[in-house]
Amino acid sequence: MEILEEKNNQLFDRKEIKLKLKSEASLSNEDAKKTIAEKFSVNPENIKINKIAGKFGSRNFTISAEIYKQKVEEKNAKKNRKKGEKAPQEQTNK
Repeated sequence: MEILEEKNNQLFDRKEIKLKLKSEASLSNEDAKKTIAEKFSVNPENIKINKIAGKFGSRNFTISAEIYKQKVEEKNAKKNRKKGEKAPQEQTNK
């Protein structure tokens, strides 16, 4: 495993990493989380995998991930709202 990029994002309270990993078979998100958790000594629940990229016929994969200090809620990590729509806590009953 080779770390290509690592930076701390204090605004979102997370560490953003990009690494290169060699694997015999295709990587699943769970396999990538386990590998990153072992390397950075964190709980796999605190890791969000953004992208796993590999080229056909190659055993090298590039992984883009974020490591949070608390458990990541996948559904709540990024809210998809329409333009102008208020967040749930901002909505009021009229």
